[in-house]
Amino acid sequence: MNDISKKIEAVLTEVEEELRKLIGEAGLAGDYEAVDLSRVAASRIREVRDSLCNSTSSGDGDGTQLEPVHTPRPAGSRRRAKKTRKRSGGKAGGYPKFFTRNGTLCKVGWSKKAKSEYVHKVSKDAFDHTVTAITSLAASSKDLFTAEQVVERTERDGEEIPAYQVYVILALLREKQVLHREGREGYRVISPNDLPARSSEVWDAVEETTG
Repeated sequence: MNDISKKIEAVLTEVEEELRKLIGEAGLAGDYEAVDLSRVAASRIREVRDSLCNSTSSGDGDGTQLEPVHTPRPAGSRRRAKKTRKRSGGKAGGYPKFFTRNGTLCKVGWSKKAKSEYVHKVSKDAFDHTVTAITSLAASSKDLFTAEQVVERTERDGEEIPAYQVYVILALLREKQVLHREGREGYRVISPNDLPARSSEVWDAVEETTG
């Protein structure tokens, strides 16, 4: 790998790391559209970097060409950028709210942008797989883990759980004091050995509604 290729790889690595930080910030802000968009962009950047490494390791001038990365722009992003931020009404208090309906976990949140409630739903299978991923992360390292690492672990285990659902589960476990969030650094399991049992208790304790 020549010097220019090494510089390109370093730049791509730095961009991926910045995107991973944005994923965490967007998750904390409840902007799940931005979470998924950042994940797509980070994944594409990683593919380009890996392709570059593979092409240069096989020899210079082998004719390998990298495909351009096209990152989708969220609808109305330009209009939102021009608008000044306004304070939302007083309805933001009391959120999020959690309940189960027909065996599905529901999180009700308040959208400052739309000034209305929104609902995200998580199946019991997705909940269990996410808890398994968190358990693995807690067992393999004493350090903090991020939501992105949980998503990556579920994917490694063959599960495709949307990032917004992972954030819903993390929010519930944090509210029930199963997890502790260390600012923007990540999450820590309060009692790793009791995580599976405590998580099951949390699910069972969530209020069930009908309708």
